[in-house]
Amino acid sequence: MNNVKESLNINKINKGKSVDYLDRIKKNIKIDYMYKFLSSIDISSAIWVLYLAHKGMSLIEIGLLESVHHITSLICEVPTGAIADIVGRKNTIILGRIMSAIGAILMLFCNSFLGFAIAFVISAISYNLNSGSEEALVYDSLKVTGEEEKYLKINGNLNFIIEVAQGIAVLVGGILSDYSFTYSYGLAAIVSICALGISFGFKEPEFHEEAKERVTIVGHFKTCYEVMKSNKKIILIMMFFELIFMTGTTTHFYTQQYFSEMGYSRSFIAIIYVISSIGCAIGAKFAYKVERKLKKAMLYIVPMLGGVWLIVLISSKNLISIIGFIMFSVSINILYPVSSDYINKLIPSAQRATLISVQSICFSIFMIMIFPLLGVIGQVTSLRVAFIVLAVILFIISFGSRGVLKENSRLKIL
Repeated sequence: MNNVKESLNINKINKGKSVDYLDRIKKNIKIDYMYKFLSSIDISSAIWVLYLAHKGMSLIEIGLLESVHHITSLICEVPTGAIADIVGRKNTIILGRIMSAIGAILMLFCNSFLGFAIAFVISAISYNLNSGSEEALVYDSLKVTGEEEKYLKINGNLNFIIEVAQGIAVLVGGILSDYSFTYSYGLAAIVSICALGISFGFKEPEFHEEAKERVTIVGHFKTCYEVMKSNKKIILIMMFFELIFMTGTTTHFYTQQYFSEMGYSRSFIAIIYVISSIGCAIGAKFAYKVERKLKKAMLYIVPMLGGVWLIVLISSKNLISIIGFIMFSVSINILYPVSSDYINKLIPSAQRATLISVQSICFSIFMIMIFPLLGVIGQVTSLRVAFIVLAVILFIISFGSRGVLKENSRLKIL
């Protein structure tokens, strides 16, 4: 009912709008392709664990720093989402890019745990400002032009771009780090500034601009709470996907150290990550086709495959291990565009950025709980044991989701 009312309101607002306005809204998608490419060139993504180890941080300290990032996200995620809903997604994205550049510069010059913690806080706020804002702007742009049905395919394209950009970033960052970590983090700051320039090209959907004038922060949070209370499916689906994504992110980060302990150079590790990114890009590109074929079966097939590939990762210390990591990454990443489509179908536009931020909070909670724990396990025993723990989590998710789907239809949203 809310979505029907929302569509009627959008139609009223769009009446009398010029063709030029609608064309500018449509251009948001192309602009976001460019923005997504630059903002996803995270030069430090495949080297930050190695960088912190190089700076004298232990695995336990590295785990704690990642927790600092996610505790910050936990505190700031919903407020930044509300800011995006109230003051505009474009302005919030711009501020996020500025914070990203500052975070990269701080990482470059810090030498202590406290200094790195401050850098992680700023980087987390940057992530918060961008996370729900960009996705909400894209979905609402499609809603204004009446093209919401294209979202899954477009989101797949965006995830394809993310993986290509991250592949380039990993390769460049890995090669540069063999010469100096300074080059890597210096380039990261420059790329953030370039992405900032692109973000000025976004056009805010006007139905959102008109709505935000009537909203207070307290009223906005109250409405978001009512939306989630009336549709508990939203939280259930968010928690499900973010628990899976936690295993993917944790594996992605700790395999840097795992492969380093196997004797691989930073450049070779970068090549492994590039190949992984290529596989993930292909998976994201065709995620909508896989979803059409498997539908809800994806909810237990993908985590099962993820657990199997993690076992392959730790089963040997040669090419088989590398293949296990790559296939694990592809399996998990194929769910990103699918999860976004599932969740956006349930969320009204006026609260979209805030509720997407709630999704990120679920992720942060899981990372705060698991990431440092696995750092301790890796330090005390070995990273192989840590990966076994992640595999067990994925197997539990797989069997649990299959049981839920067989017994009832709570996740039926298609």
